[in-house]
Amino acid sequence: MCLELTPDQKVTPDPKNLYTSEYGAVRSKLEHWASYFKTVGSPVRLLIILALYESDFLGRQSHSLTFSDVKSISGLPSDEALAYHLRQLENAGFIRKDAHKDEKNRRVYPLYHIGEQGTRFLEDLGLTQLLQTTMQELQGS
Repeated sequence: MCLELTPDQKVTPDPKNLYTSEYGAVRSKLEHWASYFKTVGSPVRLLIILALYESDFLGRQSHSLTFSDVKSISGLPSDEALAYHLRQLENAGFIRKDAHKDEKNRRVYPLYHIGEQGTRFLEDLGLTQLLQTTMQELQGS
C-alpha cells in the first residue's frame, strides 16, 4: 500500500507503526479519509449527494434541490431525520445550503447544492461517470 502525500513524496507505511510520530502525515490522511467514509456511510446521505449532483435532470437550478425535493427522493418519513442527514453532509462540506426567496409567495426557504467536497468525492471514486451512464439509460427507456 502506498499513499500519496504530496506530488513528490510517497510513503509506504508499516501498519504496526501507523500511529507513531514517524507516520503522522499518513495517519492524518487516513483519519481524513475515514471521516469522509463515515459521512457517506449512510445510504441516505450517499443518495442525497448523488441526487444533488444530478439534480439538473429534475429541471431545477443546476445542482440544487429544496428540502421537499430531497425528502421525496430520500423517502425518509420525518423532517427531523432528513434535517439530521443534511446537517451531517453540510458540516462535512459535501453539500451547502443557501437561502432562496420565492418571489411569488414571498417565502424564504433553503436550497441545497452539491458542495466542493461532495463533487470531489464523487469524481475521485468514479461515481459521476457511473451516475451519468445510469441516468442516460433511464432516460432512454
